[in-house]
Amino acid sequence: MASQLFGLLTLRIASGATLADAALVVVQQNRALSRPSLAPLHLLYAPNGRAIAPSQQFGTLAALRGPHNHLSKGLDMSVPHTLESGALVAFVERVRREFAQAARVLKETRTLSATNTFQAYQRVPDTDLVVAVSAPTPWAQSQEVQAVVVSLDGKVVHGDPKASAHGPRYAGVFLEAPEVDVVIHVHGPYLGAWASAHRPLPILYAPAQRYTKAREIPIYIDRRPGEPRFIVDTIRRDPNIPAILEANGGATFWGKNILEVSQYILILEEGAYFQALAESLGGSKEFGPGVLEQQWKMTGLA
Repeated sequence: MASQLFGLLTLRIASGATLADAALVVVQQNRALSRPSLAPLHLLYAPNGRAIAPSQQFGTLAALRGPHNHLSKGLDMSVPHTLESGALVAFVERVRREFAQAARVLKETRTLSATNTFQAYQRVPDTDLVVAVSAPTPWAQSQEVQAVVVSLDGKVVHGDPKASAHGPRYAGVFLEAPEVDVVIHVHGPYLGAWASAHRPLPILYAPAQRYTKAREIPIYIDRRPGEPRFIVDTIRRDPNIPAILEANGGATFWGKNILEVSQYILILEEGAYFQALAESLGGSKEFGPGVLEQQWKMTGLA
């Protein structure tokens, strides 16, 4: 196997592939296309001499697809790709580090169920890329969090392709809801209990109400349209709603960053726990006068 530079990605070329076949008449720096604080872009040149511009600043495999898909012949696409952009490397490491912290806190507080089902999908700003991270199962030999960078159409840009099966899971959300930067799927014991009961979760726990003006977490039951469609429709109906319950499963949250969303996961799981306990005492009651205004003032929502 020979290694060659494709713009911002290092791809391994299968033995037998020619430079012409792989369009390895690379690379001319294109500083006119580069953006502040990002590494310069490069242009690839096809055998016919026409320049192929990368689809976005961090570089993807887009130049090897589409009308130029013949350029990918002879490439071994099953091996992990390495990142060459310092900006993207730093971003991926930050996502991995924040996710590891969130996973540790949620596990130690027993917010996660025993299976450690906790997955996050973080949008890479101004690109069609997502960083996918998930908590290792209790049976995994290594408990180290691994990050995979995937394009919204499912192509692996960095990391182990075998670990990227769920990478484009929420592509529909990222494509239709630009205000969403992260989506997290999680299984918590009491959020899972409400989900299994096919009951929306009314927000009647003051700390959980403090961070949102939504009064209820809806339940996603009919899976035929797909979860991303349900999430987008939920956001369009009420942009204050921060999560949904997945019937007979867990819950899915969204927001701006992993730590912020994970903090709310902990609070809402606690609220689901208290409200489940209250069921045997007649159920949680509505807030008293002035409580909502008081809670929202604490977080700047009022």
